[in-house]
Amino acid sequence: MLRACLATLTLALLLSLQGQNWQKMIIEGENDFIKIQEAFYAEWDGKQIERGSSYKQFKRWEHQMLPRLVDGRYLPNTAEGYFIRQEEQDRVAPRRMTETTWRSLGPDSWTNGPNGYNPGVGRVNCINVHPSEPNTLFIGTPGGGLWKSTNGGSSWAPVFEDLTVLGVTDFYIDPNDTDTYYLLTGDAYGGDTYSVGVFISKDAGITWTPTDYNPMVTNQVRNYRMLVDPTDSDVIFVAGSSGIQRSLDGGDNWNVVRTGSFTDIEFKPGDPSVIYTSANGGLFYRSTDGGDNWELIQSSNSAL
Repeated sequence: MLRACLATLTLALLLSLQGQNWQKMIIEGENDFIKIQEAFYAEWDGKQIERGSSYKQFKRWEHQMLPRLVDGRYLPNTAEGYFIRQEEQDRVAPRRMTETTWRSLGPDSWTNGPNGYNPGVGRVNCINVHPSEPNTLFIGTPGGGLWKSTNGGSSWAPVFEDLTVLGVTDFYIDPNDTDTYYLLTGDAYGGDTYSVGVFISKDAGITWTPTDYNPMVTNQVRNYRMLVDPTDSDVIFVAGSSGIQRSLDGGDNWNVVRTGSFTDIEFKPGDPSVIYTSANGGLFYRSTDGGDNWELIQSSNSAL
C-alpha cells in the first residue's frame, strides 16, 4: 500500500506540473487499466522520449499495476495481485517443458572485458529453421543483422552485407515460397537499435526491399513480433510499441488495427482468422475476424 501511495503521490506532483490526461484519470479514481494505457499512448503518439517527460513514471506505474489486474482493472491491494498471479503461474506450469536435450552452438570461448563486458558474446533475438533444409538456420541479432548457417550451426555468415548493420527482432520464411523472407528490424528487447519496419526478400536473401511500413529511427519504435498468415502470405501483422500494424497486400500498404503497446501476437492453430495478442505482457486481446476488431480477454483464466 505504501508503494501504491507513493506512486499516486508522484503522479499527483507530475500532474500539477504537466497536466496530462492519463494522470488526471488516475488521480480522479479511474481504475480501468486499458483506458489509462490507451490515453497515455495516444498522448505519446509521435513524440520522442525525453528525460523528465513523465514517460518513465508511467512505465513504472504500468509495471506495478499489471500483477493486480482483475477483469482489466487494477486492484488497490498488492496482496490480491500476488495471489492472482500465483494462481496463473500454477495453471500454466504443467505445460512447461520438463526435459529435453540441448547442445551449444557457440561461442565457446571469449575474453572477459572490464565491468562484465564480454566482446563477441552477443544476444540472439530470434531463430528460424528453413522449412525444407533442417541444417539451414537463421538468427536475428540486436545490432548485427541477420546471420545464416548451412551446416547446422557449425559456422555462420551475415545474410545482407550490403545493408547498413541493423537489429533484427523477428524473421520468417514463407512456407509456400521458401525464397521469400520477411525481416522485422530493430532490437525490441534491449533497445540497442530501433525498428525501421519490415523488409522483404524475394530471392532467398540476396536483395532486400523495405515495405511501406518504415518508421524513422528517431521515432524509437520497438517492434516485438511479426506474424505472417500461413494460408495467405500477403497478410502480415506486426506487434510493437506503435500498436498492431497490418498489411493485406504483402507489405505495400499498412494500417493500425489496434492502438497501444503490444509485445506478442499469434494465430489460433488451424484458424488464422482468430488472433491473440498481449499488451506489455499482462493484458490479452482476441480478434475473431482477422484483426478488424479486438476484445479484451477479461481474465487470465478465460477460455481461449
